[in-house]
Amino acid sequence: MKKKIPLVYRVWFAFGFIIATFFALSFIITLIGSLLNTTMTVEFVKSHFIFSRFGVVGGYLIHIFGNIFFAAMAIFFALLSWKGFSSQINPPELLTVSHVTCKKCEKVHRLYYKTFQDPNTDKHCEERGFMPMPRDNKIICDCGAEIDLSDVRD
Repeated sequence: MKKKIPLVYRVWFAFGFIIATFFALSFIITLIGSLLNTTMTVEFVKSHFIFSRFGVVGGYLIHIFGNIFFAAMAIFFALLSWKGFSSQINPPELLTVSHVTCKKCEKVHRLYYKTFQDPNTDKHCEERGFMPMPRDNKIICDCGAEIDLSDVRD
């Protein structure tokens, strides 16, 4: 059985997707503009206090590769947010507990079924009054009635 991610998380994933997409588009547009109008980009590099320290060519390359890197990171986060928004959780059902009532004497039988091997779980459940689900899907009540557990196991 698959469960959907709670609405609060889905809203945050959607918000993250929108912001990351916006950043990705802005870095890509800046990159295209920098490559098409090199004169403007060179003037920007010369006047910028960080890029100007690396010279014109070094600052230009750092600006271009920085836009590529940040656009790629923004695309990565947009895809990650989209995956979180559209995914579903399949929670593992490792231990199932059920209560079955005898129709004849109305005694409640507490059963457990596990999908893993762990003797500590058996000990823990038996201390609390639970008995393991029988392999043949039938238990005999103290009153002598036979209880079919096929529906419970399903």
